Amino acid sequence: YGCGSAGVVKISTLDPSDFLNDSGIYGLRIRNAYHSNSGEWSNSAVAAAGNDALQLLYEYSRREGDDITLADGVELPDSAIEREAHLLKAIWTPSIDHRFEFGFSDYSSADQGGANPQSNTNFTQHPEAGRFIDYSQVSLNWAYNPLGNDWINSNLTINLKQTSQLRNYLATTGSNLTRSKLHDFSVTGIDFFNTSRFSHLGLDHELLIGFEFFREKQDGDETRNTFILPGTNGDSGTRPDAE
Repeated sequence: YGCGSAGVVKISTLDPSDFLNDSGIYGLRIRNAYHSNSGEWSNSAVAAAGNDALQLLYEYSRREGDDITLADGVELPDSAIEREAHLLKAIWTPSIDHRFEFGFSDYSSADQGGANPQSNTNFTQHPEAGRFIDYSQVSLNWAYNPLGNDWINSNLTINLKQTSQLRNYLATTGSNLTRSKLHDFSVTGIDFFNTSRFSHLGLDHELLIGFEFFREKQDGDETRNTFILPGTNGDSGTRPDAE
């Protein structure tokens, strides 16, 4: 949803209670898959435990495989995959009115492909590059909905996000020799809203009041002083330092 060419994608992870067994105390799910074409393994494990007041969840997943073999027996270049992710979630409900949630997720990947995917790969102007991506997010949420009070249904969320991409150029000659670029992008955000429900003149009404604040920061560094000419270490011409 949202405006613009990209909009917003919102993802809600499952709660620990979604994995608890009939006893409601613990749960475990393990998945393993193998793809013979590329020798890819896909493994994940989710463990959960909880009671009426506290619920905990931890998940680990990993995918790793070689290049895909096409129908004519030729391997598809740069199609190997390596992914790893962690998810930690805790929910504390001290009373019927309050609910606290803590979430942490971490994702990393390693790939190889053309430094400029829109151009033919050559090791002078458009060499291949190894890409390493790390993404982490921490979120804190507090929900307050006092029983029997239709005027107060509050929700406060704080988010911290960090994304880093490292590209190591694999050029064998020219200005891209031993070149590397590092892009860091961080977001700090907080939003709060309260929903009040009431009736007036025979109609039901809902009033929502809130605010949102976020701050984005970007840093770019590479081993060339400009985007075009080789030189000393400097800022990235395509990812300038910005807020």
